[in-house]
Amino acid sequence: MSHDDLTMLLAQLDECLAEGSDHPIEAAALAGLIARISADHPALGRVSRLAAATVGERLADAASDLREAVEGCDEDTEAEVSWDRLVALDELSAAANWLHQAARLRGPVQDAAATISAFPEAWAVHAPAASVLLQRQPPLPDDPAWALWRAVESAALGVDDEGEDAPGTPSSVRIAAGLDVVIDLAVFRTALRRAAAGQLPEPPPWVDLRSADDWSAGLTAEGGAMWLVLEAPTGADGQPAVSVQHNGADVVLDRHAAVWRCEARAGHWTLEGLGAQLAFSLGDVP
Repeated sequence: MSHDDLTMLLAQLDECLAEGSDHPIEAAALAGLIARISADHPALGRVSRLAAATVGERLADAASDLREAVEGCDEDTEAEVSWDRLVALDELSAAANWLHQAARLRGPVQDAAATISAFPEAWAVHAPAASVLLQRQPPLPDDPAWALWRAVESAALGVDDEGEDAPGTPSSVRIAAGLDVVIDLAVFRTALRRAAAGQLPEPPPWVDLRSADDWSAGLTAEGGAMWLVLEAPTGADGQPAVSVQHNGADVVLDRHAAVWRCEARAGHWTLEGLGAQLAFSLGDVP
């Protein structure tokens, strides 16, 4: 986050406070965003947290409305519209976190994140911006916005590979390009729970990691567990011709139906063989 961005937020906070106490949520949102950049900034002392109890219900109602707005987005929604809805929900989350009311927004924000993860086409265009935000202005540890932006960042992973020229580049292209791809297990599990409850079409979700004639890999779920699935020829040792490592250690895969698989656990994964390699990470976001 640049000095200019902080200066802009401070100017907006000055303007908001100059208007009196009529905008407590806006003031709290600005304070929450400033705290992400500079947790000890002196300007934060000007924003009272005493009104938290009175605005908490308003925060929750506004977040529910925005959750519905996010759920209403599809691939035909203009990118500017979907981005504005993300930013508005993020600002509410920052306000709630500043006011120690994060628990009120956790449900609506996680529901919005699950929707984004399950229907990524409308959000993949924002994946690069989400990655930049998480690197330069990450939410504070207890802020529910972590789940929101991780879902957006991972949205490109769920885009059909037929759309490789789309702004939200699919996972196989992003991984091949050497980009740092992190797949959020928590959001994926939320999507699975909703699928099991009949709230999402065509469960379970599938994340395509590589799709080629020599070998393919992806993530899916079965029996309540996440699985790394590999479609590859069998080598001389009876294992696939593609080696798999988890956090630097070799992984033995089991044969299941016509594919190889192992349980997908949090950490860094590397697959290599037949002249190709891919690497990605799985993780639970706070």
